[in-house]
Amino acid sequence: MPDDNKPTRQELHAEYQELYNLVRQAYWDAKEIETKDKLLKLKEAISDILTGLNRADLESRTPEFEALNNSTNAVNANLDALKKEIDTFVHDVKLASQIVSRIDKVIGLAAKFFMP
Repeated sequence: MPDDNKPTRQELHAEYQELYNLVRQAYWDAKEIETKDKLLKLKEAISDILTGLNRADLESRTPEFEALNNSTNAVNANLDALKKEIDTFVHDVKLASQIVSRIDKVIGLAAKFFMP
């Protein structure tokens, strides 16, 4: 019997896509090169997750799915750490708040999606 609380791949993808869009906006708003570098790396990591979620065979719990799970866990740990310092380099308070809110949502959905 399917778990009604478990998000679909499409729901998880939509949340990571929204986070990607917010991080992309923060990248263009950033002034310091170090900040841009950090946001670019984060954007690329989120892009990798989006690419992995687009693979049709992920639902079958293949080794690629497990690799994506591991990658997602690592990126989510970095996202969680980013929340603590986002205000230091994203000076648009509304944007910083949106990013933190989206990070929380993505991490929560990913945990449910990848749970056995």
